[in-house]
Amino acid sequence: MEILRLHLHTNRLPQLVTFYESVIGLPVTTSHDGLRAIIQIGSSEIVFEATEESAYYHFAINIPAHLLVQAHDWLQARVTLLPYHNQLIVPFPHWNADALYFHDPAGNIVELIARRDLAYDVPGIFSAQHWMSVSEIGLPVERVDQTNEALQQVGVPVYDGDNEQFSAVGDAHGLFIVVDREQKTWMPTHEPALTFPLEVIFKTMPGGKVFVLRLHQRGIEVAEMQIIT
Repeated sequence: MEILRLHLHTNRLPQLVTFYESVIGLPVTTSHDGLRAIIQIGSSEIVFEATEESAYYHFAINIPAHLLVQAHDWLQARVTLLPYHNQLIVPFPHWNADALYFHDPAGNIVELIARRDLAYDVPGIFSAQHWMSVSEIGLPVERVDQTNEALQQVGVPVYDGDNEQFSAVGDAHGLFIVVDREQKTWMPTHEPALTFPLEVIFKTMPGGKVFVLRLHQRGIEVAEMQIIT
Protein backbone atom coordinates (compact mmCIF):
# COMPACT_ATOMS: atom_id res chain seq x y z
CA MET A 1 0.00 0.00 0.00
CA GLU A 2 1.21 3.50 -0.80
CA ILE A 3 0.18 6.47 1.34
CA LEU A 4 0.10 9.46 -0.99
CA ARG A 5 -1.21 12.19 1.30
CA LEU A 6 -2.17 12.80 4.91
CA HIS A 7 -4.48 15.68 5.78
CA LEU A 8 -4.18 16.56 9.47
CA HIS A 9 -5.39 19.33 11.80
CA THR A 10 -3.30 21.55 14.06
CA ASN A 11 -3.57 24.73 16.12
CA ARG A 12 0.20 25.25 15.87
CA LEU A 13 0.66 25.66 12.14
CA PRO A 14 3.39 28.38 12.22
CA GLN A 15 5.48 26.30 14.62
CA LEU A 16 5.12 23.22 12.41
CA VAL A 17 6.15 25.15 9.30
CA THR A 18 9.29 26.44 11.03
CA PHE A 19 10.12 23.02 12.44
CA TYR A 20 9.72 20.94 9.30
CA GLU A 21 11.26 23.55 6.99
CA SER A 22 14.09 25.01 9.08
CA VAL A 23 14.93 22.30 11.62
CA ILE A 24 14.26 19.15 9.59
CA GLY A 25 14.91 20.62 6.13
CA LEU A 26 11.88 19.38 4.21
CA PRO A 27 10.22 21.34 1.38
CA VAL A 28 7.19 23.20 2.78
CA THR A 29 4.60 25.18 0.82
CA THR A 30 2.09 27.41 2.60
CA SER A 31 -1.23 28.62 1.22
CA HIS A 32 -1.77 32.31 0.48
CA ASP A 33 -4.14 32.66 3.44
CA GLY A 34 -1.67 30.99 5.79
CA LEU A 35 -4.19 28.35 6.86
CA ARG A 36 -2.57 25.33 5.23
CA ALA A 37 0.93 23.94 4.78
CA ILE A 38 2.04 21.09 2.54
CA ILE A 39 5.15 19.17 3.59
CA GLN A 40 6.76 17.09 0.86
CA ILE A 41 8.16 13.82 2.19
CA GLY A 42 9.63 11.89 -0.72
CA SER A 43 6.73 10.44 -2.69
CA SER A 44 4.17 11.52 -0.05
CA GLU A 45 2.69 14.74 1.30
CA ILE A 46 1.48 15.76 4.72
CA VAL A 47 -1.01 18.62 4.68
CA PHE A 48 -1.53 20.46 7.96
CA GLU A 49 -4.66 22.60 8.18
CA ALA A 50 -5.00 25.32 10.81
CA THR A 51 -7.82 24.80 13.31
CA GLU A 52 -8.75 26.35 16.64
CA GLU A 53 -8.74 23.00 18.41
CA SER A 54 -5.55 21.17 19.28
CA ALA A 55 -4.96 17.74 17.74
CA TYR A 56 -2.19 15.20 17.69
CA TYR A 57 -1.56 12.11 15.60
CA HIS A 58 0.85 9.25 15.24
CA PHE A 59 2.52 8.87 11.85
CA ALA A 60 5.69 7.21 10.61
CA ILE A 61 8.15 7.87 7.81
CA ASN A 62 10.11 5.25 5.87
CA ILE A 63 13.89 5.72 5.89
CA PRO A 64 16.66 3.57 4.36
CA ALA A 65 17.61 0.78 6.75
CA HIS A 66 21.33 1.03 5.97
CA LEU A 67 21.32 4.63 7.25
CA LEU A 68 19.67 3.89 10.61
CA VAL A 69 22.66 4.79 12.80
CA GLN A 70 23.24 7.99 10.83
CA ALA A 71 19.54 8.80 11.15
CA HIS A 72 19.76 8.38 14.92
CA ASP A 73 22.69 10.79 15.21
CA TRP A 74 21.17 13.28 12.76
CA LEU A 75 17.80 13.27 14.51
CA GLN A 76 19.26 13.45 18.01
CA ALA A 77 21.04 16.67 17.04
CA ARG A 78 17.66 18.25 16.21
CA VAL A 79 15.04 16.82 18.57
CA THR A 80 14.67 14.96 21.85
CA LEU A 81 14.30 11.29 21.03
CA LEU A 82 11.61 9.36 22.90
CA PRO A 83 12.83 6.16 24.58
CA TYR A 84 10.98 2.86 24.80
CA HIS A 85 12.18 0.49 27.53
CA ASN A 86 15.30 2.69 27.78
CA GLN A 87 16.09 2.24 24.08
CA LEU A 88 16.26 5.12 21.61
CA ILE A 89 16.52 2.77 18.63
CA VAL A 90 13.42 0.63 19.11
CA PRO A 91 13.59 -2.85 17.56
CA PHE A 92 10.65 -4.53 15.82
CA PRO A 93 12.13 -7.96 15.01
CA HIS A 94 8.85 -9.47 13.77
CA TRP A 95 8.59 -6.59 11.28
CA ASN A 96 12.31 -6.75 10.41
CA ALA A 97 12.59 -3.07 11.31
CA ASP A 98 13.88 -0.51 13.82
CA ALA A 99 12.38 2.85 14.71
CA LEU A 100 13.14 6.26 16.20
CA TYR A 101 10.47 8.43 17.87
CA PHE A 102 10.08 12.12 18.69
CA HIS A 103 7.45 14.82 19.21
CA ASP A 104 7.01 17.66 16.76
CA PRO A 105 5.87 21.11 18.04
CA ALA A 106 2.18 20.15 17.78
CA GLY A 107 2.65 17.06 19.92
CA ASN A 108 2.42 14.62 17.03
CA ILE A 109 4.23 11.37 17.75
CA VAL A 110 6.53 11.04 14.75
CA GLU A 111 8.39 7.85 13.94
CA LEU A 112 11.22 7.20 11.51
CA ILE A 113 11.12 3.50 10.65
CA ALA A 114 13.89 1.59 8.92
CA ARG A 115 12.41 -1.50 7.27
CA ARG A 116 14.99 -3.96 6.02
CA ASP A 117 12.37 -5.47 3.70
CA LEU A 118 12.40 -2.23 1.67
CA ALA A 119 15.45 -1.85 -0.56
CA TYR A 120 16.16 1.88 -0.76
CA ASP A 121 19.36 2.12 -2.78
CA VAL A 122 20.09 5.75 -2.01
CA PRO A 123 23.61 7.10 -1.45
CA GLY A 124 24.90 9.89 0.73
CA ILE A 125 24.95 10.97 4.35
CA PHE A 126 21.55 10.90 6.06
CA SER A 127 19.43 14.04 5.70
CA ALA A 128 15.80 15.03 5.17
CA GLN A 129 16.21 13.80 1.58
CA HIS A 130 16.22 10.29 3.03
CA TRP A 131 12.70 10.67 4.41
CA MET A 132 11.34 8.44 1.65
CA SER A 133 7.56 8.35 2.17
CA VAL A 134 4.83 8.24 4.77
CA SER A 135 4.92 4.72 6.18
CA GLU A 136 2.14 4.66 8.79
CA ILE A 137 -0.81 6.63 10.09
CA GLY A 138 -2.60 5.83 13.33
CA LEU A 139 -6.36 5.27 13.29
CA PRO A 140 -7.88 5.29 16.80
CA VAL A 141 -11.35 3.77 16.45
CA GLU A 142 -14.18 2.27 18.48
CA ARG A 143 -14.16 -1.09 16.66
CA VAL A 144 -10.90 -2.46 15.28
CA ASP A 145 -12.59 -5.45 13.63
CA GLN A 146 -15.09 -3.32 11.72
CA THR A 147 -12.35 -0.96 10.55
CA ASN A 148 -10.24 -3.88 9.33
CA GLU A 149 -13.21 -5.28 7.44
CA ALA A 150 -13.86 -1.95 5.70
CA LEU A 151 -10.22 -1.72 4.61
CA GLN A 152 -10.12 -5.32 3.41
CA GLN A 153 -13.18 -4.64 1.25
CA VAL A 154 -11.11 -2.19 -0.83
CA GLY A 155 -8.13 -4.54 -1.05
CA VAL A 156 -5.98 -3.59 1.96
CA PRO A 157 -4.87 -6.76 3.80
CA VAL A 158 -4.26 -7.21 7.51
CA TYR A 159 -0.50 -7.24 8.14
CA ASP A 160 -0.37 -7.95 11.88
CA GLY A 161 -2.40 -7.71 15.07
CA ASP A 162 -5.20 -9.28 17.09
CA ASN A 163 -8.22 -7.70 15.32
CA GLU A 164 -9.49 -6.44 18.70
CA GLN A 165 -7.13 -3.93 20.33
CA PHE A 166 -4.54 -3.48 17.58
CA SER A 167 -4.09 -4.26 13.90
CA ALA A 168 -1.61 -3.09 11.28
CA VAL A 169 -3.39 -3.07 7.92
CA GLY A 170 -1.49 -2.77 4.63
CA ASP A 171 2.06 -3.86 3.88
CA ALA A 172 5.68 -2.88 4.53
CA HIS A 173 5.35 0.15 2.23
CA GLY A 174 2.34 1.62 4.01
CA LEU A 175 0.25 0.72 7.06
CA PHE A 176 -2.85 1.86 8.86
CA ILE A 177 -2.20 1.38 12.58
CA VAL A 178 -5.71 0.60 13.80
CA VAL A 179 -6.12 0.75 17.58
CA ASP A 180 -8.96 0.55 20.08
CA ARG A 181 -9.03 4.09 21.44
CA GLU A 182 -10.38 2.90 24.80
CA GLN A 183 -7.73 0.21 25.29
CA LYS A 184 -4.51 1.39 23.61
CA THR A 185 -2.06 4.26 23.96
CA TRP A 186 0.54 5.50 21.48
CA MET A 187 3.96 3.98 21.99
CA PRO A 188 6.45 4.95 23.18
CA THR A 189 4.71 7.73 25.14
CA HIS A 190 1.62 6.07 26.64
CA GLU A 191 -0.39 9.09 25.47
CA PRO A 192 -4.08 8.35 24.86
CA ALA A 193 -4.90 7.30 21.30
CA LEU A 194 -7.54 9.99 20.79
CA THR A 195 -9.58 10.34 17.61
CA PHE A 196 -9.03 13.58 15.69
CA PRO A 197 -10.29 14.25 12.15
CA LEU A 198 -7.95 13.15 9.38
CA GLU A 199 -7.96 12.21 5.72
CA VAL A 200 -5.67 9.77 3.93
CA ILE A 201 -5.25 9.38 0.18
CA PHE A 202 -3.71 6.02 -0.68
CA LYS A 203 -3.20 3.34 -3.33
CA THR A 204 -3.67 -0.32 -2.54
CA MET A 205 -0.86 -1.23 -4.96
CA PRO A 206 1.41 0.42 -7.57
CA GLY A 207 -0.74 1.47 -10.49
CA GLY A 208 -3.85 0.52 -8.54
CA LYS A 209 -6.94 2.44 -7.62
CA VAL A 210 -6.72 5.55 -5.47
CA PHE A 211 -8.89 5.79 -2.36
CA VAL A 212 -9.65 8.42 0.25
CA LEU A 213 -10.14 7.44 3.89
CA ARG A 214 -11.75 9.82 6.36
CA LEU A 215 -11.61 9.26 10.11
CA HIS A 216 -14.21 10.68 12.47
CA GLN A 217 -15.58 9.77 15.89
CA ARG A 218 -17.96 7.17 14.45
CA GLY A 219 -15.24 5.34 12.53
CA ILE A 220 -13.90 5.49 8.98
CA GLU A 221 -15.32 6.11 5.53
CA VAL A 222 -13.44 4.84 2.47
CA ALA A 223 -14.26 5.78 -1.12
CA GLU A 224 -12.55 5.42 -4.48
CA MET A 225 -11.12 8.59 -6.02
CA GLN A 226 -10.82 9.42 -9.70
CA ILE A 227 -8.57 12.47 -9.47
CA ILE A 228 -6.25 13.65 -6.68
CA THR A 229 -6.95 17.31 -5.90
